[in-house]
Amino acid sequence: MESGSFLKELESAINEFRFSDVKGILEQTNLIELDSGQMKKTMSLLRRKRLFSELEATTGRFIDCGKETALVRRQQIQSLLDQNRIYEALAILQTLPSDLRNDSREKSEFYGLAGRAFKQLYVNGAGEENLFKAIQEYEPCWTSRLGDYRWHGINLVALLDRAEKERIAIPSALDKKEIASAILSEIDELGQDATIWDYATAIESSVAIQNFHSAVKWAQKYVKHPAVDAFELGSTLRQMKEVWRLSDSDIGKKLLPVLEYELLQRQGAELQVTSLSVDDHSGFQAVYGNDDVTPLTEPVLA
Repeated sequence: MESGSFLKELESAINEFRFSDVKGILEQTNLIELDSGQMKKTMSLLRRKRLFSELEATTGRFIDCGKETALVRRQQIQSLLDQNRIYEALAILQTLPSDLRNDSREKSEFYGLAGRAFKQLYVNGAGEENLFKAIQEYEPCWTSRLGDYRWHGINLVALLDRAEKERIAIPSALDKKEIASAILSEIDELGQDATIWDYATAIESSVAIQNFHSAVKWAQKYVKHPAVDAFELGSTLRQMKEVWRLSDSDIGKKLLPVLEYELLQRQGAELQVTSLSVDDHSGFQAVYGNDDVTPLTEPVLA
């Protein structure tokens, strides 16, 4: 397939949830002909619908044909982490050439991916030393305000909270509530300049300081934002369930079904809200109001 029509075909298949066609479209395209902008768009399209196997294969082909960049490596590592292939991701991270690891745009992202890898190992039960390592990866970007540092900051908050609840002594003077409050204050000041990730971070920060009203306010903005897609929702849902462990909490019972509902829709499910395990519908009413929610039927994936 020619590069000129490739992205149009790929985007159409993804937007129409014809995920079974995506692999064929990719295989029929000579990826070496793509320029940097087309490469970035290709990876973004695959990631936003959580097509991580296809993203892994595509980044591998880019590397094989001499198109290795810091961004390509970052997306490759991301695809492995989201397939729970943590040690493979870490192996790539730990052997990255210094010019890629220190790329001005991607340096903080690599710190964050390393932090996420160790965080996931800890969540998976691989030992508390991974909690320490995760904190060590996230802390420098927060303290030095490097890159998208609020993302690193909220992960620090979540891990410090987890350590406190599990009575694990952390060699850090950072205060989780101070960080969460600082993040919320910054995002409030951003106003219309806040990104979709800022909205997600604000939800977590509100949870950290146990302000449910604030969490709902930010959830309203988050799920209705035109840029939010399956990747963002899946990442937020995973963080809320696995790290914050909100499934059995009052806040979790209100917010998690909303995130699950939105994630299913972005992945091509046709549903309206009863097939989800929703014990408390007040979260839907708080986020959507009384007009936007209809009774749920069984989801049918396209």
